Amino acid sequence: MPMFSTDYAHPMQLAPEWTEKADHFHLGIHVNPRGVIIGIFDFQNNQPLWLVHHPILPQDLPQALQNWGWTQPLFRKVTVSYSADSSTLVPAHFFHPDQLQTWLADAPMQSLHATKLPNEENMLVYRSAHWAEQLTQLFPQSQSTVAVQYWLQLTTPQENNTCLFAWIESEKLCLHYMVNHQRKLLNQFDCRSAEDALYFISACLQHHQGEENTPIVLMGQDAQSPLLELLSQYYSDVKIWSPPLGLQVPSDIHHPEQYYSILMHTLCA
Repeated sequence: MPMFSTDYAHPMQLAPEWTEKADHFHLGIHVNPRGVIIGIFDFQNNQPLWLVHHPILPQDLPQALQNWGWTQPLFRKVTVSYSADSSTLVPAHFFHPDQLQTWLADAPMQSLHATKLPNEENMLVYRSAHWAEQLTQLFPQSQSTVAVQYWLQLTTPQENNTCLFAWIESEKLCLHYMVNHQRKLLNQFDCRSAEDALYFISACLQHHQGEENTPIVLMGQDAQSPLLELLSQYYSDVKIWSPPLGLQVPSDIHHPEQYYSILMHTLCA
């Protein structure tokens, strides 16, 4: 079994026997304003072996990872995702790489990026903080992207008929609403309470004439029981995300939806 320190007064260091086997593992790192979620996955079968959330300021994470010894072993695979302060979708035929500011304004200490969504003729334009670039430099072999890209890969209109996906993390609510396999809305909102989430979800469905029985799937660190109970008073088909069949979450993880942002790494990265 893995041996990690979860006492936040001490470095969260890898046990030597895991360091020696690092070439068999996929290391996933997801960063949001509330801290970091780290996952270690078996490279062969993509199963999560260990998941943890550590509260730390994102700008402190690059140095902390070095102090903890996570950059020393050569992991077979490393994926890094981070929450975007802002993002938008742009049809590929309207997009030009020299005109990113057309779609999102610059912000201090942030950079504009764009990537094409797999199996779509859409470009995802987003902002990332400078610490995100420092983080990926620690792992030259890593794949790095904004987390919303993974989310869109897992909630595609092609594979979902009519559904509203609500991803709630670190006071941000991302809504992805589709009807008859067509995307109707993709947007992010500031969300500090269950009442805020209810307001934006209701506004989305009312604007697009959605039904009360529209399936609503909640996911993310803040997809918790109080929100489920509140939404269920107004909508008949609300559920919290559960891992797909075949994904064996460690037995000490009782609320896998709260680790959704790191489980996305093994599901689609």
